[in-house]
Amino acid sequence: MGLKIKGMCLNCEDTMVFPFGGARLNFSTTQEVLAINHKSMTYETVNFLNDYYKKDHWLYTDERLKDKNVLTDELDFFDKIEHGEMVLNKRNNFCLKCHENELNFMVVGCFD
Repeated sequence: MGLKIKGMCLNCEDTMVFPFGGARLNFSTTQEVLAINHKSMTYETVNFLNDYYKKDHWLYTDERLKDKNVLTDELDFFDKIEHGEMVLNKRNNFCLKCHENELNFMVVGCFD
């Protein structure tokens, strides 16, 4: 079952809702995650299981978009959102709009 994630920046109040993970029959081929297209500087949802995104996108599962003072390995269960191999920090992620590490994520629903 996939998750619907809401992102909200505590600094500039930028918000977005995006799918995270995969569901049903496509789970083994499609696992969506939020990313920044660093060429167009926009938010996009990409398939974590495909390699096509690696040239133009930074995924929010990558350490480069997370606060350097908060290491994913040190977080407990309540501070991260996991789906298969993908892990999102719930707080202190990079916000594309204000360029601060104030973007927080929360689960707002599921999809199947």
